[in-house]
Formats: sequence, structure tokens, C-alpha cells
Amino acid sequence: MSRFSGSTLLASVRALTVVAGALTAMSGLVVASHAQAAGTVDDTSLAAQVKETLSHDDNLQAQDIKVVAQAGRVHLSGWVTDPADVQEAMHDAMKVPGVTSVDSNLHTWASK
Repeated sequence: MSRFSGSTLLASVRALTVVAGALTAMSGLVVASHAQAAGTVDDTSLAAQVKETLSHDDNLQAQDIKVVAQAGRVHLSGWVTDPADVQEAMHDAMKVPGVTSVDSNLHTWASK
């Protein structure tokens, strides 16, 4: 039967603690990188959901509205028929689950 001295055992425990800490830090980085990658997919999906919602509004010509999403924030740009359509598009976008805010750079055809 082998024997460990107290200092050898303590050194082994310290080494294992350092390794465990490093592995925990590394797993945190992996989780963070997956979250960033997932965020990109979620942004794309969110933008698509907003675009689809806008396309179902018969009062809007959604093909002239560009939608970009980032971390729940949606940015609308493009052209609409009249000023009321700007508010309607923003309202429609806010109804989509996951949207936290809506910024608009929509212009009316009359102002072109």
C-alpha cells in the first residue's frame, strides 16, 4: 500500500483545483460562444418573423420595408405610403414575441 505525505496530498489537491478551475473557465467560453452563435440565428429568425408579420398587414406594402434585428431590437427602414404607415409598421413589429424595441428609418413616398 502506498502512502502519501500530507504535503504531497495537498499539492495534488491544489493541482486538481487549478485544473478544475481552468476547465470551468473553458466551459464558460464554450457556452458564451454558443450563445453568440445562437443570438445570430435568433436575430435572423426574429427579423424574418417581423417581416412576415408586416407582410400580413394589408395596409402596408411590406416589400418596401427592410427589417434588421439585433438582440431583440428591431430596425425598420425603407418606404411606406403615408406617415400613418410608419406607426402601423412599428406597432406591428412590437407585437412579435422577442422584440424589445423598434427603431424606424421609414420614409413616405410623398417625401421622396
